[in-house]
Amino acid sequence: TEENSNSWKIEVDRQLAGYSKHLEKLEHKLIELSHSIKENKIVSDKELHSQIESIRKENKEYISKIIEHGEVVESISTIAKYLKKI
Repeated sequence: TEENSNSWKIEVDRQLAGYSKHLEKLEHKLIELSHSIKENKIVSDKELHSQIESIRKENKEYISKIIEHGEVVESISTIAKYLKKI
């Protein structure tokens, strides 16, 4: 039915919006790190690894959400490709 058709589209839109939001937050942190490197605020590998680990810990929730949303998006894409073939 058309109602069922629309409900999955709404769910896909919701998943994609969540995916984008989490990616933006992580991207912001990585841009900050990049600027620190360019401005020579980070001068050693040890310091860089420490910063990366810090970002990973602070954003653990976002990273897992990105992976979760990515898996959903990938699944939808796989189904769409299959449906296109038939």
